[in-house]
Amino acid sequence: MNFPYRNRTIHASVALGNGGQNLFVFPDLDLVVAVYASNYGDRVFFAIGDDIVPKQILPAVRESGGRSGNR
Repeated sequence: MNFPYRNRTIHASVALGNGGQNLFVFPDLDLVVAVYASNYGDRVFFAIGDDIVPKQILPAVRESGGRSGNR
């Protein structure tokens, strides 16, 4: 799945569960977003990938400058 990030598009590997479990792995940012929920059959948690990740989480993430721990 692709997401907008700082005037470009980045790729994430995504896993979505029926109960609102969501996993987004952004290798280029050294970032993993995991959401654990148990609202089975409710599609409201799909908004995490459609709205919350691209509009709230990704804008708050600085691009990795290496693995020195200074982020």
